[in-house]
Amino acid sequence: MHIRQLAVHYHAQADRLLLRVRSSDDAVFAVWLTRRLCLRLWPLLSSVVVRASAAQALAQAAPQAVATPEATAMLAEATRERVLRQADFSQPFQERCAHAPLGAEPLLAHTVQLTPRAEGHLQLAISDAQQRQVQLELDASLAAAVRELVIAALRQADWGFALDSANAAAPAAAPRVLN
Repeated sequence: MHIRQLAVHYHAQADRLLLRVRSSDDAVFAVWLTRRLCLRLWPLLSSVVVRASAAQALAQAAPQAVATPEATAMLAEATRERVLRQADFSQPFQERCAHAPLGAEPLLAHTVQLTPRAEGHLQLAISDAQQRQVQLELDASLAAAVRELVIAALRQADWGFALDSANAAAPAAAPRVLN
């Protein structure tokens, strides 16, 4: 699917994040992301996107080089800054819908699978308990833009995620003890 528009917003009434994707053929896919799912997904998504951004930047600049952790962070930040300059986050999501292949109600994410691909691309597959699925192919720039949208939504949700200076998140709560 070719992505035309993507949005992530916090909905206070549902206390969930709503991910909406509009494809080039005007199909709209909507997915609810719960706090519990985001708590587990966010650190992985963030680190995979940072590594993918750095890998793409490194491949373009010096294909044979191997980046140190510091260089990886710098390359990822450069990609982030480029994405922020080029992306248009001001346009509201177009509500009109030619068709919603998964139905009118957003699917409630049950399983999320992140698969890094070549050249910094990322495959994101989200399915619900009934096995309905949305599969997104994100290049490094689009993945970085998704990361920024999720950061903004997590800040608005105020779920206790601590965003550090590199915008990576970790749960702010005390360590959990599993019995």
